[in-house]
Amino acid sequence: MDYSKIPSLLLLAISIFVCLLNGTIGNMYSKKYISGIKDRFLYCMITQSFATIMLFALVGFKIKCSAYTVVLGMCFGALTFVQSLANLGALAIGPWSYTAVINSFSTVITAFSGYLFWDESISKTKIIGIVLMVICLSLATAKDKDKKRASLKWLLFALAASLACASIGLLQKIHQNSSYKYELSQFLIIAFISSFSISTVAYFSSNLFNKNVNIENSLKVKIVNKKILLFGMIAVGIFIALNNEFNLYLVGTMDSATFFPIVNGGGLILSVITSVLFFKEKLSKKQSIGVLLGIIATLLLCK
Repeated sequence: MDYSKIPSLLLLAISIFVCLLNGTIGNMYSKKYISGIKDRFLYCMITQSFATIMLFALVGFKIKCSAYTVVLGMCFGALTFVQSLANLGALAIGPWSYTAVINSFSTVITAFSGYLFWDESISKTKIIGIVLMVICLSLATAKDKDKKRASLKWLLFALAASLACASIGLLQKIHQNSSYKYELSQFLIIAFISSFSISTVAYFSSNLFNKNVNIENSLKVKIVNKKILLFGMIAVGIFIALNNEFNLYLVGTMDSATFFPIVNGGGLILSVITSVLFFKEKLSKKQSIGVLLGIIATLLLCK
């Protein structure tokens, strides 16, 4: 699909909006409808399948690429599955606002990787951002007098999602620095086919340990609501595809000083606002400070 005819700022706005919707649905499902690891497998399976279909549609259902793109795409897909699973686990037991902030810790890793492997310099601004992000992490499980300490299990899930997200970013950078960088859509299609395959195997393998459980018993809600839930997961799959496709295009056409602060910082701020206004999340005083520092750190790391 030729995106050059569409204003970049419009694509950017759509990308941020669908990412916010994706996070909103994921947070709601994790807290209300997903009851365990098997439900998370099912959620990943359905969303990744429709992300794959959407990506195929965007390239006209044609795919031809190099073995290099296939191998890297398969690794990308495996990490996408891990990131989705860990993020759902974090959202199930912890606040979306702080989970989103911890996910932004991946920016620290990608900043260091650029310095170590691609001879990119780390500015004073980025160093300040890294320090603030470390402080943010230390406040993640801080205990106030009027609040209980946040769950260590939640923090581990959130960190796992962040590390997987950082690894995904590194693979994108590796692919886009290769001679196969024009196989962007094919790279994503291979990735989501792989992620869907892993989640499908994981889901049906879990049935071997409990033969009385099947798809009809998953996401235990009334049958009337299952159609609504399915629609939501289909929507998430489409959102994931659009977000990845648009961002990969925009990163090559917009100035980094404009693209990354808006995508990472702006998206994070909107997620925090949504979690507070619509999900009524309440953080301790120290955690609130941590969220604020995390937002500032993300904006600094994107410069």
